[in-house]
Amino acid sequence: MPETALVLAAPPGSGPAGVPGELLGLSFLERAVHTAAACGARRVYILERGGEGPERPPWRRGPQSGAIAPVTTDPADREGLGALVASLEGPVLIVDERTVFSPLLVEEASRAGVGGSEGAVFRGADGEATGMGICPAGRVDDAVTAWMAADGSLWDDGLAWAATVPVAGGFALPLLTAESHAAARRALLSSVRKESDDFVARTFNRPLSLLMTRLFIPLGLTPNLISIAGLLIGIAGALFAAAGSHASVALGGFLFQLSSVMDGSDGEVARLTFN
Repeated sequence: MPETALVLAAPPGSGPAGVPGELLGLSFLERAVHTAAACGARRVYILERGGEGPERPPWRRGPQSGAIAPVTTDPADREGLGALVASLEGPVLIVDERTVFSPLLVEEASRAGVGGSEGAVFRGADGEATGMGICPAGRVDDAVTAWMAADGSLWDDGLAWAATVPVAGGFALPLLTAESHAAARRALLSSVRKESDDFVARTFNRPLSLLMTRLFIPLGLTPNLISIAGLLIGIAGALFAAAGSHASVALGGFLFQLSSVMDGSDGEVARLTFN
């Protein structure tokens, strides 16, 4: 697994028209950094071109893992960037801020030895670059130089990438249009489903918990708060069931089931927001 990740930040306010600036409660940059750390990267560097522009909004959630070291790059002054590149070792994950991806994709590529001696870029089924790749530390300078040129050549074959990795067993979606934003949202929500879900969970609990999750995240509800709400609902269900009447027992059973759904939602919110 790459122990270092470089997240290539886009200038604030430079996103495509019609594409929301966040996804499921996190900005694109926050999500990219958190996901890189979830892939096992111990050091996550944010590379941001120098120059004036809108101030980036503050982060709403701090990273749980990974050392976050913002580095502002300036094509006119490569001393700091050169020192950073010289300190890198092993395979390095490079990802664009606007690419939403699953850690599973990086894990499978690492098991296949991708990035050990030659760089590899991830491409979708249509052959288009997804905005992420893994390359040896010795080729990072080439990649960063191309990125700073801002001419779209970063993901060209033959630069830092000697191979192509098909996107399989996970997802990598560049957020370039409203449609791709919606597809990334669906992919993220689907990623929190569990193979261990039984019939009831797959057909009833999980669809309802995901519906709640889609509502809870924009409201800023934390997993702990959702857990407490679910616990209180479960206690209420026990009290109603203890009353003994047919109606109260039925209501108690409904509240027990709702508590179970809430228990699923708190885990989904935690995984989707890295909270």
